[in-house]
Amino acid sequence: CTQLAGLSLYTNFLSEPIPSELGNLRNLQILDLGNNSLTGIIPESLCNVTSMLELSLDDNKLNGTIPDRIGDLINLQQLGAYNNRLQGSIPTSVGNLKKLIALDFSQNQLTGIIPTQIGNLSNLQVLQLYQNFLSGKIPSELGHCTNLSLLNLYSNKLVGSIPPEIGNLLGLQVLRLYDNQLNSTIPNSLFRLKSLLVLQLSENNLIGNLSS
Repeated sequence: CTQLAGLSLYTNFLSEPIPSELGNLRNLQILDLGNNSLTGIIPESLCNVTSMLELSLDDNKLNGTIPDRIGDLINLQQLGAYNNRLQGSIPTSVGNLKKLIALDFSQNQLTGIIPTQIGNLSNLQVLQLYQNFLSGKIPSELGHCTNLSLLNLYSNKLVGSIPPEIGNLLGLQVLRLYDNQLNSTIPNSLFRLKSLLVLQLSENNLIGNLSS
């Protein structure tokens, strides 16, 4: 199977850890193991498959950390591992994934800050990190991701202000920051987002006036 380009086992009853041998499939472009009952860690060997375009590990029971070498998958366009039991921080190496269009690590147990390096992902359209334990500030560098249409950071422990640079995301349609610990005022730059359809800022500590 060394020439295998696509492997989809989505929606089965697979359990046990992900085999590290999958890292030997150097021509693999699509790996979809979503909606199973896989346990254990994300094998670091998967980071050897630099041909990978799509990696989906969603809806499993994976634990451990996201491999630091995830940034070696420089051709990735879609990366999803939502609804697992992943812990630790988001590796700064995600900033190497310059072709990434969608990134979803939501519904895990991730801690630490949102890496500023995500601001390097100029092609990113979807960023979902909701329902984790992420702390620190929302990085102003997200304002560089000018192709973003969906930004979901709700239900974390984020503090500080909403960066005015979010107002640079002129194509943003959905912005959900509710259920955090954000304070300060709502930046006027948000009112420049003419494409915005959904804005949720409830359950924070925001102050000041609503103005545009």
